[in-house]
Amino acid sequence: MFHIILAFKRYRALFVCLLILVLLTSSQSAALAKSRALQFDALQKRLINDGFDANQIKKLYSKPKIHFETRGVSLFFMHQESKLNYDQFLSENCIQSAKKYMEDQKVFLASAKREFGVDPTIIIAIILVETRFGTYLGRRSILNTLSTMASLSDTEVRDMLF
Repeated sequence: MFHIILAFKRYRALFVCLLILVLLTSSQSAALAKSRALQFDALQKRLINDGFDANQIKKLYSKPKIHFETRGVSLFFMHQESKLNYDQFLSENCIQSAKKYMEDQKVFLASAKREFGVDPTIIIAIILVETRFGTYLGRRSILNTLSTMASLSDTEVRDMLF
C-alpha cells in the first residue's frame, strides 16, 4: 500500500509539473500571438497610409516566415560603422566589377534614374557595399530585418523589445 501512495505522490508531482508547464506554455503562446500581432500592426497601418495596397500588406505580414527579427537587429546596433574597412571597395577589382555591373544593369538603372531621380553610381555603390552585387545576401530575411527596424519607431513595440 505504501508503494501505491508513494507512486501516487510521485505521479501527482509529475502531473502538477506538467499542468504548470502547459499553463505557462499556453499563456506564453497567447502572449506571443498578441505580441506578434502588435509587432507589425503599426507598420502595416503606416504602409497602407503611404499608399500600399491593404490586402497585399496584410497578406504579406500574415505569412509564417515573416517575424520580428530581434537577433539581426540587435547585431545591427552593436557594430561600429567607423571600424569597417570601406577602402576595400576602392580597389581596382571592385571598380571594374562596378563598371561591369553598371553596364549589365543599365536599363534598370536608367529606369530608376527617370522614376526616382537617383544617380546610377549611387545605386551601384550601395549594392556593392551592402551585397557585393548580390553575391552576399546575409543569413536573415531583409524584409524581417527592415520591418523590425521600422516597427521600433512604435514605442509599444520598442518597449516590448527592450
